[in-house]
Amino acid sequence: MSHNALHRWWSWRAIVGLLVTTLALTACGPSVIDGAEVEKALKEWAEKIPGQDEPVTAECPATAKAEPDYRFICTLSDSTGTYSVRVTVLNSDGHVEWELLG
Repeated sequence: MSHNALHRWWSWRAIVGLLVTTLALTACGPSVIDGAEVEKALKEWAEKIPGQDEPVTAECPATAKAEPDYRFICTLSDSTGTYSVRVTVLNSDGHVEWELLG
C-alpha cells in the first residue's frame, strides 16, 4: 500500500467524502460544535482511505458555530504534506460535511 493515499486524493482535487456526520455539541450550549470531535471524525475518515497506511493528524478550530452554512477550515497532515479541509455545518444539530480542498 502506498503511503501517498491522502496525497493522491488531494491531487485529484476530488470531493473525498462529502461526508455527513453528527458531532457532539459542546457543553457551552447548543450553538457550538466541539472542534476536537471534528478532528477525531476527520482523522478516522482519512485513515480509512484505501492505501492510507500511516498516521494522520487533524487540526481544527477549538469550537465552531452550529449554524447552517457556517464554514471553517481544518487541516489533515501525513508524511506527504498538509491538506486543507473545508467543513460546512448543515444544521444546528451538529451535522457537518467536509471536502478536501485542492
